[in-house]
Amino acid sequence: MGHTTVLIKTVATLHPCVQIGCALGFVIPPEIVTNDEDVDVIGFQLRLMLYSGAVVMTILFMLVLLRTLHYCASHHSSLSTRLSACCYI
Repeated sequence: MGHTTVLIKTVATLHPCVQIGCALGFVIPPEIVTNDEDVDVIGFQLRLMLYSGAVVMTILFMLVLLRTLHYCASHHSSLSTRLSACCYI
C-alpha cells in the first residue's frame, strides 16, 4: 500500500470526525456558558469550559505522542533487525 493510498484513507476516515468536532464546537459552548447578568458567573463558566477543553486536548496529545513513540520504536527495532541480518556474512 503506497503513501498516497494511506493518506487518502486517513483523510476519508477523519473527515466525519472533523465535521462532528465543528458541530460540537457550536453546540457545547452556549450550553456551558449561559446568558447571565453576573459577570463573575459568566467568567466561571468560561474558565470551566476552557480548562476542561485544555485537559481533554492534553490527554489526546499524550495519547498521540505515546502511539507515535511506540510506532517509531517498533519501526526502529525492526529496521535494526533487518540491517543486522543482512550485514552478517
